[in-house]
Amino acid sequence: MVKNTAKDIVKVGIYARISTSDQQTLPMQTEALKKYAEQRQWQVVMEIEETGSGISARPQRELLLKAARQRKIDNILVWRLDRWGRSLSDIFSTLEELNELNVGFVSLTEALDLNTITGTAMAGLLAVFAKFERDLLKERVKAGIAHARKLGKPHGRPKTAALKQDEVKYLFQQGYSKAKIAKELKIGRASVARLLKGISANQLLEKIPVKQTQNKPSKEITHDKTNEETAVFQDKSTQKALAFANKAGISLDALLNTLVDDEIERHRLLKISDELDKEGSKETAPSQKITKICKKHLSKLDHESESFAIRKAIESLYVDLLHQKIISVNTRKGCIVESPRLKTSRVAYYWYAGVLAKRIAMWFGTLDVYLWHELLHPFSEVLFVGMPANVEICYQVFLHLHQLFKKANATYKKDAGNWGNKRDMEEEANRYMSKFVQELDHTQAYIENDDCNKLLYNYADKKFAYAMRD
Repeated sequence: MVKNTAKDIVKVGIYARISTSDQQTLPMQTEALKKYAEQRQWQVVMEIEETGSGISARPQRELLLKAARQRKIDNILVWRLDRWGRSLSDIFSTLEELNELNVGFVSLTEALDLNTITGTAMAGLLAVFAKFERDLLKERVKAGIAHARKLGKPHGRPKTAALKQDEVKYLFQQGYSKAKIAKELKIGRASVARLLKGISANQLLEKIPVKQTQNKPSKEITHDKTNEETAVFQDKSTQKALAFANKAGISLDALLNTLVDDEIERHRLLKISDELDKEGSKETAPSQKITKICKKHLSKLDHESESFAIRKAIESLYVDLLHQKIISVNTRKGCIVESPRLKTSRVAYYWYAGVLAKRIAMWFGTLDVYLWHELLHPFSEVLFVGMPANVEICYQVFLHLHQLFKKANATYKKDAGNWGNKRDMEEEANRYMSKFVQELDHTQAYIENDDCNKLLYNYADKKFAYAMRD
């Protein structure tokens, strides 16, 4: 548990709760808890007051637990144990979590202090009684279920979606998406997916008697394809296509039309891309020289560098490149190139890598292009478009800073410790990195030219039209 020294400032959150019929004791609880904290020389940073019956949920208490998970408090102080938990099992589960978080717990009336050996022993007794309470509850539930079954009463959640399997099958054959089927029949999308999961291609061709609903008349629906088309479904390739359409929630015709249109569009855009490559000049960037200069200014940075140090390094790099006349301030038509594609995780791009790419493009006079993946790959791709030297600079700077920020993100998570579930910890670390990258806005490096920006955007719009999204 928490071990405090005289030099430490112990932050404590106090929790007072009353039932709806006991309104007068709330000020008394709060005053007594504050007085105790003052005697222990603890700093009260949170005061939570809650009203409700013993069996109701306690949303205000969750705020205190959230603060404990975020290391905002060192101790929790309550008036009495029954004010804190709804049952023995609830009390023990929360105390166990606080113990794992290394957060202390004090119940004033029972003189229970989990920072002491006696308090730890009391917590062990609570665990025994909590298990006893859970076992009793299980036995009662099992006895009730057995009695209900003996009397022939239904047990469990009543079937709802399963009764609409025929309607789901019919609407799916008509080309409805799973989301639209769920909305039409007022059932969950997961239920629709589960009902369609076991349907094979042959079953989709069977006659389906559909019950009368508000939207569909009661009639027998048959597949209106010809015998020749039906025979095609026996082919293995077509079976696979139908299974894929089934999984995507669209009709087979819609799937085939989409694939054909996409392939036609892809060939058209590839042809434009090839033409642009032929029109491009032979101008190249002094890659080795740029790499050497970037390394000179950025190598002194590491994952522990503050934002002002990064800004200073970028500014000195910017000035050096200007003095050596490597950066192109003006963009010439026919000389525009793009960098190799830079991969980053989709989550990292959303939180900080995307903002980093935009800042770098602004500093060195290029356009950053985010390539949108229709199949939702776990990674994102970004590249820079502009004059050859500027593009090479942006590419080198992004490689270096992105690697640095990845290490900083990992270090932050490691230093934060194991204070909550993985998702919350990841989000907190990403939020920190997002704020860190935003602090680079004040960097004194900027190239702006409306005519250049227009040329770069027109180039990117033509060459990467298939991948770009607004």
